[in-house]
Amino acid sequence: MTARNIKETRRRGLFGELIKALFITFNIIMLMWLIAYWIKVGPMMFNGEFSTVIVTAIMFTFWVIGAGILGALTLATRGKKIPIENISES
Repeated sequence: MTARNIKETRRRGLFGELIKALFITFNIIMLMWLIAYWIKVGPMMFNGEFSTVIVTAIMFTFWVIGAGILGALTLATRGKKIPIENISES
């Protein structure tokens, strides 16, 4: 008896790979920027400085907007489905 398994995979083009790399790089840079900011203003955060909270919220807003745009582009450039058929005999 033979069993057929069809697995679907996707292959990105050059532009899709560029967008995906940009998406990952953007998220890493934003995370490093946020951590560096928190390290720099660490003592002020616990002294009741409200400006640090506002700046953190602005940074999160930029991060969410940028990740949303680049994430949508990454999803849109993921490539066509390529079916891979695997036939196994039992």
